Amino acid sequence: SDSSIRILNQRPKPQCWEHGCNGRQFSTFSNLLRHQREKSGTAAKSYCPKCGAEFTRTTARNGHLAHDKCTKQGRPSE
Repeated sequence: SDSSIRILNQRPKPQCWEHGCNGRQFSTFSNLLRHQREKSGTAAKSYCPKCGAEFTRTTARNGHLAHDKCTKQGRPSE
């Protein structure tokens, strides 16, 4: 019997060649699109209500809050 492994439908991973990424690979196309939104500045930003730290992902902000990562108090003036 043939014990070799065949991989079907193997597609190249999406890559980013913009803003100095040099072909950074992403596991999904949607991850690449999110990355491009974040890098271009079009992604919505969220802020820590305690220290004003800025985040491009709400999950990062939530982790920041959950683990008490604030380094200063009060949101900076804009």
